[in-house]
Amino acid sequence: MIRESDNSAVSLGEELGRGGEGAVYLVDVPGCVAKIYRRQPSASKVEKLRSMARHVSPELLRVAAWPTDLLKDEDGQVRGFLMPKVSARFDLHELYSPKGRRRKFPTVDFRFVVRVATNLARAFAQVHADGHVIGDVNHGNALVGTDGTVMLIDCDSFQVRHLEITFDCEVGTPLFTPPELQGQSFRGLRRTAEHDAFGLALLAFHLLYLGRHPFAGRYVEGEMPIERAIAEARFAYGAGSEALGMSPPPGTLPLTTFGTDIAALFEAAFAAPAAPRPVATQWVDALYALESQLSPCADSSAHFHPRAQPCCWCEVEETTGVRVYGTESNDTIAAVIAELWEAILAAPRPEPAPRPPTLAAFDGPDEIDVKVGATQLKLMLAALAATAGIGVWVPGLIEFAGGALVLGGGLFAVHYAERRKVVQQAARELQKVLDAWDSDCAAASYEEAMASLEDSKTTLLKIVRRREQRLAQLPDLEAQRLRADHLDSYALWRANLRGMRDGMLATLQSYGIETADDVLRMPETIAKIVDEEWAATLRGWATAIDSRYQVDPEALRKAIVSNEEDARLQKEQAFLLRKLRLGTQLLNDARAGITRRRNVAEQRFIEARRALMLARSGTAP
Repeated sequence: MIRESDNSAVSLGEELGRGGEGAVYLVDVPGCVAKIYRRQPSASKVEKLRSMARHVSPELLRVAAWPTDLLKDEDGQVRGFLMPKVSARFDLHELYSPKGRRRKFPTVDFRFVVRVATNLARAFAQVHADGHVIGDVNHGNALVGTDGTVMLIDCDSFQVRHLEITFDCEVGTPLFTPPELQGQSFRGLRRTAEHDAFGLALLAFHLLYLGRHPFAGRYVEGEMPIERAIAEARFAYGAGSEALGMSPPPGTLPLTTFGTDIAALFEAAFAAPAAPRPVATQWVDALYALESQLSPCADSSAHFHPRAQPCCWCEVEETTGVRVYGTESNDTIAAVIAELWEAILAAPRPEPAPRPPTLAAFDGPDEIDVKVGATQLKLMLAALAATAGIGVWVPGLIEFAGGALVLGGGLFAVHYAERRKVVQQAARELQKVLDAWDSDCAAASYEEAMASLEDSKTTLLKIVRRREQRLAQLPDLEAQRLRADHLDSYALWRANLRGMRDGMLATLQSYGIETADDVLRMPETIAKIVDEEWAATLRGWATAIDSRYQVDPEALRKAIVSNEEDARLQKEQAFLLRKLRLGTQLLNDARAGITRRRNVAEQRFIEARRALMLARSGTAP
């Protein structure tokens, strides 16, 4: 492939992923990957990509895998584009689904989830600030890092605007489409940030309310497809849901769980289609406030809930029997540590300390030049005479030296001594600045932060090893848990069961049915949601998975630990993991502090040097 910007060659490497339009590859361009289309894109698509690449902003690149350059084949035809490499990230679904979260984010608590929702809203806000619209909002176009950052992907499908030209987004996902657009063709449809606001609110609801869809609930008159519920604004969790014949599924959280402000935003987004929906910045403010109000649970170190309320997560776990937050196996934690440490090592280091400034142009004895011209002398003597009350001529004050007038002794010598004193004081102040230069400009704070993080990593790995050493023979109950965990690894949304619609998946998920284990445990609930044929299909799928399961003796051996000791180790482990999650922020803050101190040191030097120059010239105040 050839880059359009400079005609340089780009080599494609390993395939990283494949979608409907094409595949993503590693390339020999640092920090980038390439998306290559299966079919040559249309002329309008090429112009859209070219516009995106030419007008990308640094702010967008922080939140989106935005095209940065086009790639052509040997015939000069555009076949794809370069974009920033997105590593160590997972689909948003893996975070908001309790079972997905236990596999991919085993150590996070609700604070992390709220922070991700906040970062997601920030990403939407940035796209809108640049004049673009996401359009096809869904859970697949946002990836989450282990540090809580969010990166938007599939940006080539966004609705992009530059000056007077708008390139449309011609695709959409019905379960994330606002009421006013339900049933419309996406081709040629002009989207707005108001439409994105519906999708953002829906993703936020998924994150906060355990993956539930806000329009998937029980309908008094029978089946209610989610698309129809959206079109008719039948918000199942809203204050007016009963009047609309809707109610939330069992085992779900009330809308007011996270406070009236959050509830009001969801009501405005879902239950009032005629009113303006909350914009992304409103979500940023509300979610930031929510995170600051979360408190630890007295009964579980993994639970954080709204202050001054009973723990909502304990209630959900007791009602459903599903663990929503908590730690996982040591092997998984070790993998998380490795990913976090990789991110920490990738954090930018401070620039080398600047060399101390020199004074070659300003060095000299602490003397002042008292030779002056005749005109200056007359003015100085006149001023002195007026001040001292003496005549203009003072014997001993003026001498001739080599044809120049030179100030000598007498009363003017007092003035000379005072000026010399000012020069010496200015020189001492400048020397103080130089003496402190190395310490002021050092990168010690960054190195100390890095050493602290490395100590945390070492201690964390020791804890992991200690937990492994405390394994004991697993009882039958734990063997059953291992089997359930195996079944939990088979998610319905990945099953690709023929004929299963997204709406049915969302409805099952809203009732807590996400995996093969759920299907086998909850046959009565399934019978109330789907017909007999589909119930049999789901049961057959889950039973086939169960029949292939064999107990792994080693996994069985590692599955149990001493509860008392493990609780203490888990608490320390969670603390150190949180520290590593904040590691890149800690290093970035240290680097920013070093930059500020260096700027202050440089400014102090400039001011002290200027003061010395003014003192030597006799113009210091």
